[in-house]
Amino acid sequence: LSAILGCVSPIVTIAAMLTARSPFVSPSDKREEANAARDEFKTGKSDHLTLYSVFQSFSEAEARGSKAAKKFCQRSFLSYSTLRVIGPTIGQYLQALADSGFLPGAKSSRLRSAGTKAVPATFDRNSKSDRVVCAVIAAGLYPNILKLKAPKRMIRTAYGAVPAENTAKELNFYT
Repeated sequence: LSAILGCVSPIVTIAAMLTARSPFVSPSDKREEANAARDEFKTGKSDHLTLYSVFQSFSEAEARGSKAAKKFCQRSFLSYSTLRVIGPTIGQYLQALADSGFLPGAKSSRLRSAGTKAVPATFDRNSKSDRVVCAVIAAGLYPNILKLKAPKRMIRTAYGAVPAENTAKELNFYT
């Protein structure tokens, strides 16, 4: 769904973040500072988007070197070791998507090594839309959140009975 709706990078990153321990560190003697640091990453009212924001910030720091990334983690009360595990997991997920045909034109070997930087722009066109990303998260976590029940009416034609199209009034939604 993320490939269709154009938000592969955030969804794959969030999925990878959910497989690891929480990246947030909260020492008992600095709990208020840690909470304030966590609040700086908050995005909307979504814990998932907050995790994505954390990893994006970490990636930017890591691009400046491991020393900068460690300093960033220490200052932001984040676990460096936990965040380092996420990158390879993202690469594995992206490679699996490409190998399954969900990312046509993307080279799976490049995705595995370069991560979200190698995702073609067409598959990330809505990555900055919190609404689209949250919709994909909801659809992925709650695939049966809604059921549609349409009456089965048939119409007689010269070729036999065929199903009739339903109007909006005839459709029933169930949770």
